[in-house]
Amino acid sequence: MSGVAGGVRRGRAFTLLELLIAIALLLAIAAVAIPSLVRDLDDRGFDAAIETVVGQLLLARAHAQSNAMAVEVWYRSGPPRVEARPFDPAAGGLPGDPAFVDDDAAATPLTATIGEAWALRTLPRDMRLTGVPPADPGGERGPWNDFDEPAEAEASIRLVVYLPDGSALLRTTTWFVDEAETRRVRLEVSGFTGVPTLTTVDPDADPEAAPDAEPEEADGARGRRGPGDPRAPGLQPFAGDPP
Repeated sequence: MSGVAGGVRRGRAFTLLELLIAIALLLAIAAVAIPSLVRDLDDRGFDAAIETVVGQLLLARAHAQSNAMAVEVWYRSGPPRVEARPFDPAAGGLPGDPAFVDDDAAATPLTATIGEAWALRTLPRDMRLTGVPPADPGGERGPWNDFDEPAEAEASIRLVVYLPDGSALLRTTTWFVDEAETRRVRLEVSGFTGVPTLTTVDPDADPEAAPDAEPEEADGARGRRGPGDPRAPGLQPFAGDPP
């Protein structure tokens, strides 16, 4: 009996050793796979948030066309969000100023709103929109981690004003940036068509440099030609609005 019991004990010990080895292997695999999975999920969330904003811009453009009214789209920080509302000339704004901020407009309660769900989109807290090129060579902006809060110049940025014909004025070139500043995507809106375009920016490159590849034009944005398009009659672009 003692020999049988000893064999059983040795068998159990061997099974426990196998279990410990299996657990160690699983932990080693998890240590390699989990960071990659987290990065992949972060990238997917970053891309999804950008696509949401692009869709919101296209809906704002369509709203301006279908309701024969001017619509403006703003980025607000704290919490980061993008808002579309009827254009308010009293909010100010200078064409061609890439980092325009109007603190008074940001602090003034909205007197007119668009009562549709798409008009307000909240962004993840680990990403932001900036009107200043990230890692500006002149030192105007450094890594986000150097700042407890977004720069004052990013508290409120008017992205675009859509006109009833689908064209755009008061456009601001902005950059989507993640918390670690490892991903940067430039957002621009065409003055003629009002269509937003996205360009992925190399973190080590000059953000103001011309992109190597053609920007991706958002889908589903066809409509009437805006003023200033040589193929369409009508008004010419605003004098201060760059082509």
